[in-house]
Amino acid sequence: QEMSPSAPSSGAPWMGPAIPATPIEVSSASPRLQQLLDDEFNLWDFDIFELSRLTDGRPLLFAGWEAFARSGVFSEFPIEWRKVGQFLQSAESGYLTEGRTAYHNNLHAADVTQTVHTAMSCLGIGPFFDPMDRLVSIFSAVIHDIGHDGKSNAFHVNMQDGLAIRYNDRSVLENHHLATAFDMCSSNPSVNILSGMSKEQLAVVRREVIDMVLGTDMSKHFSCVGDLTEIVGRLGTAPEVWQADENAMYVLRCMVLHSADISNPTRPFRLARQWSCRCLYEFFAQGDLEKHHGLPVSPLCDRAATDIPGSQIGFISFIVQPAFEALATLTPMVKTSCLQQVTNNLKEWEHRSRHSERFNADFFSDLGQLAAAALPEEFDYGAPVADDVVEVDPPIEAKPLEIHVCEQAVGLTSMARLFDCSCEERVLRSAENDAEGPDRSEQGPAPTRTRGS
Repeated sequence: QEMSPSAPSSGAPWMGPAIPATPIEVSSASPRLQQLLDDEFNLWDFDIFELSRLTDGRPLLFAGWEAFARSGVFSEFPIEWRKVGQFLQSAESGYLTEGRTAYHNNLHAADVTQTVHTAMSCLGIGPFFDPMDRLVSIFSAVIHDIGHDGKSNAFHVNMQDGLAIRYNDRSVLENHHLATAFDMCSSNPSVNILSGMSKEQLAVVRREVIDMVLGTDMSKHFSCVGDLTEIVGRLGTAPEVWQADENAMYVLRCMVLHSADISNPTRPFRLARQWSCRCLYEFFAQGDLEKHHGLPVSPLCDRAATDIPGSQIGFISFIVQPAFEALATLTPMVKTSCLQQVTNNLKEWEHRSRHSERFNADFFSDLGQLAAAALPEEFDYGAPVADDVVEVDPPIEAKPLEIHVCEQAVGLTSMARLFDCSCEERVLRSAENDAEGPDRSEQGPAPTRTRGS
């Protein structure tokens, strides 16, 4: 089966060679896979877990292919579709699988890729994006967590390991993902989908992908939400006005990827709960390792002390809901497609908080055969610490839930910094201290933006 990718912005017909419907040959005995991709890929409640089962654990390969093909980039840019298949296979191999880490794996990358596609195609973001915006958004989604080891920036900084040293404690993992992805492309011509582009186009792609992936650092969350809200108030909701403002488009692109990255609570509860389960499973594995190394245990990472329903209530209330409310001011479809489900999920977690035990051992039953919480041997964070010389700080007195949630989400490295100010003051400080995107005035004019045909 073959397909003809469309060009949504111009409506121009695809004039090149036919593009395969799937990146690799799929057995004719997989009608459900084709139905899932054909009929449900544009849906906000798309089941990425089913896609993974139907593709033998290769969800990113198929989700990425579908997103690229539907975006129209094959007709807008000199991108060889064969290289796209190789690029996606190489990118997927750069992620750990769910047997190695529960959350930040190829399944999460596929989920974010499909979510970004749906935001552009069905949530009203599409009219704001030109062909270059669509290309960099899908590319960024595919590679945004490549090389992730299932540990947080704070963990790497506290360990002062190789990644923290290399990237000077700043957005450690996000910088690592970007370097890994661009090195993958530059070192292997067979996967470099950008090789046919002009020098000017390459400059735009690199700059905007870097902006978007760095924007997934949770330390930038509050400033990103605040910037979008301010710009909507200033510019309104006309796409042509936004397209004329480079900084506004920078903020919007970053917000689309960041929102996709934290979108799990906007899905039906049967999907959202699975993601919550996986995320906390990964957090607890980090907490175990922090205890082993005598490090302070990060918030929400102590399996013996974390209030599971409470952690989800806090994450939704302080992080997810405000982000999607900000997007809804730009495109009202977000309210009906996402925010109503957020409200339903919040009520479900509140119900479980009232009627369930603080920790239920059955919570992780959905994970099935996921690997144990220990990291693979190749992730060596230094010489083993002998038990008889480990000096563990006394436990920090329990603080209100919002403090723990903000610490986990914003990624601050010092708990003391949280305890000396209110939640509102922390938001203001974050907005003041975080860079509001690159300082365009000091960088000079943006590269010429070849927007596609």
